[in-house]
Amino acid sequence: MDRNVVLLVLDTVRKDYFDEHAPRLRAKSDLSFEQCRAASSWSTPSHASMMTGTLPSEHGIHARNVDFTGLRREDTFLADLPGYTASGASTNIFAGTPFGFDGVFDSFASMSRHALFPDGLDIDKFLSETDRDSSGRYVEFLRAVAGHEHPVKSVLNGVFLKLNDVLEPLPLPRLYDYGTATVSREVLSQVDDSEGPRFVFANYMEAHTPLQATRVYDGSLHGVPTDWSSNEVDIFGINNADDMAQFDEYFRNFRQLYGTAIDYLDRRLVALVDEIHERTDRETTVVVTADHGENLGTEADDHLLGHVSTLTDATLHVPLEVFNPPEGYDETVDNYVSHLDLPELLVALAEGEVANIRRETVPAERIGLGLSHDPSNYEYWDRMIRCAYRDEEKFEWDSLGNRYRHRIDYDRASWQERVETDVEVPSWALSPFPEDLESYDKRARGGGTDAEEMDEHTRDQLEELGYL
Repeated sequence: MDRNVVLLVLDTVRKDYFDEHAPRLRAKSDLSFEQCRAASSWSTPSHASMMTGTLPSEHGIHARNVDFTGLRREDTFLADLPGYTASGASTNIFAGTPFGFDGVFDSFASMSRHALFPDGLDIDKFLSETDRDSSGRYVEFLRAVAGHEHPVKSVLNGVFLKLNDVLEPLPLPRLYDYGTATVSREVLSQVDDSEGPRFVFANYMEAHTPLQATRVYDGSLHGVPTDWSSNEVDIFGINNADDMAQFDEYFRNFRQLYGTAIDYLDRRLVALVDEIHERTDRETTVVVTADHGENLGTEADDHLLGHVSTLTDATLHVPLEVFNPPEGYDETVDNYVSHLDLPELLVALAEGEVANIRRETVPAERIGLGLSHDPSNYEYWDRMIRCAYRDEEKFEWDSLGNRYRHRIDYDRASWQERVETDVEVPSWALSPFPEDLESYDKRARGGGTDAEEMDEHTRDQLEELGYL
C-alpha cells in the first residue's frame, strides 16, 4: 500500500542549532542524514530545488525571478506520485500563494504568520486583493467575513492581525507564535487519507526574523529583554560594518532567541508527528528538513548575519530527519546528500522503497540579491555565487572573480574555515553545473519580478521579514 508522506520544512534552521535545540525530534527520528546540504541559501530557489531536484540555474526560480507560476506539476516529483492528493500549508510568503508556489498542489493554505485559524478568512489574500483605503478596506472586510463559511474565525484572524500591529512597538513579549500552531492544525486537517494516499507539505517560519521574546517560548532559555527585536538593526548595517564588536549584544540576543525558537518548534513538532501517526490509517512517513540555515556572526559564518548573498556552511548545512521510513534504511547516513536528491527520497518513501541518495559531490548556488534591496556595496551583495563540496573540502567562486577553498569538518556541523584564496576551481566542482557561472549570470540579469509589481500587503510582509 502506498504510504502517506508529510514534508515539514523548518525555515532558516541551521544544522548545528537544530542538533542542540531540537533534542526531542532528534531522539524520535528513525533515520538521520547528517551531511545534508541545501541547493541554495534562501527560500525561493531552495523550495524550487526541493520540488524539482534541479539547481536554481536549471529551474530558473531565484532572486532574479521569484515567480513559481511557470512551474508545472510535471516538473516536480509529484508527477511521480500518481493517485496522490497533494496539499500544503505555509506562512512563508515566498513558498505560498502570493508567488504561485501553490500551483502544483491540489489544495494549499497560504496563511499569515499572525493567523489563528487556517479555515477562517485568509487575511493576507484578502488584503492583497483589496485596493481600497483604510475605511473602505474595513467595509470590504466585514462583507468578506459575512459571506465566509467561518465568520467568527475570520473575524478573529483579522482582529489578531490588527492586535499584533498595535502591540508590536510596545515593550511586551509577542503574544503568540509565528504561525507554528496554526500550520500544524492545518497539517492535521490535511492528512485525512480515507480517499487515498496523501502528500502534505508545510513550511514553518518560527525561526525566521523578526525574532523577539514570545509568551509561548521557554523563557528560561534566553535573557532577552521584552522590548528587543531583531528588526531594530538593519542587516546590511551589520554586514557592511567594519567594527563588529559594536553588535556583540545584538548577536547575543539574536542567537538566544534563534535557539529558543527552534526549541519551540521541537516541542510542537514532536507532538505533531505523534498526532499524524494517530490520525492516519495507512503507513505515514514524516520528513523534517530546513530550506536553508542562517549566519549568526561567527568567524565560520564570515562574520555575517542572516542568509543574504552567502553560501556559508551555516546557510547550507541543514537537518534531514525521517520518521517511520520503510524497512531497509540505516539509522544514520554520514555521507553527503543534497536537497537535489529529496524528490528521489520522497518518492521512494511513498513507494515503500529504499533510496540510495549518497553523493560524492554536492553543488549549491546563489543567484543575486533579489527584489528591491539597495544596500551600500550593492555590486558585491548582488553577485552570483557557486560552491561544491567533496570530502572535507569546499570550493566557492563568484561573478566578481573571488575564488576560495574552505575546510569542512564532518564532526562540526554548520562550520567552515577559509584556508586559501585565489585558487583554481577544480573540474569536479565545476562539472555539476550545466552552464558556466558568467554566462548564466549575464542571462539571468535580463528578467525577474520587481518589487514595484507587488501589491502593498505583499510588500509590507516582505519588509517585515527583512527582504525589502
